[in-house]
Amino acid sequence: MPNRLLSLFAFVVLCSGASAQTGGDDCSLAEPIAGLGSFPFNNIGNTDSGLAFCPDSAGVSGATGDFWQDVWFEWTADVTGEVIFAQNSVMDGVIGIFDGADCVTSMLAACADCVGGCADTLTYPVSAGSSYLIVIGGWQDGGSQAAGTLDIATLGQAYCTSAPNDVTPMGGTEGALMWASGSASVAKNDLILYGGPIAVNQPGILYHGNNQVNGGAGLPFGDGMRCVGGLTVRYFPPIFSDAAGTLIQVIDNTMATLNFQFWYRSPFGPFGQGGQSGFNLSNALTITFTP
Repeated sequence: MPNRLLSLFAFVVLCSGASAQTGGDDCSLAEPIAGLGSFPFNNIGNTDSGLAFCPDSAGVSGATGDFWQDVWFEWTADVTGEVIFAQNSVMDGVIGIFDGADCVTSMLAACADCVGGCADTLTYPVSAGSSYLIVIGGWQDGGSQAAGTLDIATLGQAYCTSAPNDVTPMGGTEGALMWASGSASVAKNDLILYGGPIAVNQPGILYHGNNQVNGGAGLPFGDGMRCVGGLTVRYFPPIFSDAAGTLIQVIDNTMATLNFQFWYRSPFGPFGQGGQSGFNLSNALTITFTP
């Protein structure tokens, strides 16, 4: 009896291990994943899907082809804005993202094949609730296979609550949210911060500080919450929201950990029903800059 129980236990463990998901071998078998995080993949022994070349970081397509032994995911976003996608493994790999989740109609929208000691990382704008195909492959046929992780993250860490504003639908709970594009690298100095949606053509000011107010929960201020405090710096002149109701501010990267927030004019108040103060604030974003 003990031997039978041991054999049964081993069978269950082996079956459980065999069913662990590490991506699909074809677009039609793409593994569903969602949200930010680290997702295991394994392209060892996979077949080729015949994708077109992806230019490497030097602008040159791989001499023997790209996306060999590829592995597929169907990812559903839980955030809106720029998201960072990276394949983390020992192989010389390639990563790509499609503009949707349909294997027939979706197009390869962005890809990365980095050479010279850099990572296969790309940044792509997404919308919460939308799904996208992600493919990872090897640069060389048969020579680039490995187990690794697909890492999905945003630039910076969002915190605090944004209150409903002029364009928030009735029953909604959020107003303007922040996101970022570019990088936190001081050397690259390519960071851009965004906030929205707000009413179109309204002025706003970005400011940063070295503290998070009330432990990151913020305190009431105007029609929203003030989330950033300490030694604060405001970015002048004010900027105006574009046709999509987005505030956009270019940043000069500096070695520090900073908290950012947009303070903006809100002429119509929460849900467009009128407010007491005439202004509101976005949520906040913490960014730690790197060399």
